Amino acid sequence: MIYVFVALYQEAKPLIRALQLKKRQQTSGFDVYENKEVRLILSGTGMLSAATAVGSSLAFFGVGEEDLLVNWGSCAEELSGDRNKKCGVVYCCNKLVDSVSQHTYYPDLFVKSELPEACVVTGTKIWADTGRCNREVNEGSMRGRDDVILHDMEAAAIYFAGAHFLAPHQMYFLKTVTDFGDGSVSLEKFSELMEKAAPVFLSYLEKLENWQREYIKIVADRWERTEEQEKILEEFCCSETMKAMFLQCIHYWSLAGTDYRKELEKMREAGELPCRDKREGKKRFEQLRENLL
Repeated sequence: MIYVFVALYQEAKPLIRALQLKKRQQTSGFDVYENKEVRLILSGTGMLSAATAVGSSLAFFGVGEEDLLVNWGSCAEELSGDRNKKCGVVYCCNKLVDSVSQHTYYPDLFVKSELPEACVVTGTKIWADTGRCNREVNEGSMRGRDDVILHDMEAAAIYFAGAHFLAPHQMYFLKTVTDFGDGSVSLEKFSELMEKAAPVFLSYLEKLENWQREYIKIVADRWERTEEQEKILEEFCCSETMKAMFLQCIHYWSLAGTDYRKELEKMREAGELPCRDKREGKKRFEQLRENLL
């Protein structure tokens, strides 16, 4: 299941319609719309509401390692270009900053796309004071020189609550720009921008669904060693502890789309495999992990 957390009904409406989601009667205390693959939860605005919605919903429904969390919604952008070109742009967030605690979170973006990436700063109220927010982010060493900075009221709180149930590679955050911290957008314009941005989000959601299906296959096969895996473990003279570590790495590399087989072939051609003993195997294993970072 993919859990989509949205703050406002105006943000959720085009998704409910496009995905033909039906309202669920028995819920965790929040409005829930769902089909067989997607469960959309309306959290309400603000960090406390968002964290509560995530915690209660994921606990109520019971999530596993095959489930995903997605946060979709609007944001303000610290304007660094043409306002007309920036309005309505959808960003995939690679860094989340809690403006209260100054904690920074980094989702593992296993599912790649052509969407531009940005840092989102989550605050307790609608962002307006550009100068103060810039100082907070810069002084906290949380801003890269080329980062696009967005502002919302939920993302970091959703990550914090979600991390109690899910791993970083199971959480994704997409935001569309509706204003620039000046309160210039009307409700009608806001709804229009979210309607236009919805197809972009739905396209990314489809990528997540495809990746999720592959992920489920990998999870299902993880505990069954293939002949190839047995050969690799033998080449590295793995102890039982090292076998578990190695298989976990193979699992991670497979999810990330990392070509570990190519690196293994290089080691074989260089005469580094097979290893003579466990000591050398441990050394080569560390070498392999470093090469694939």
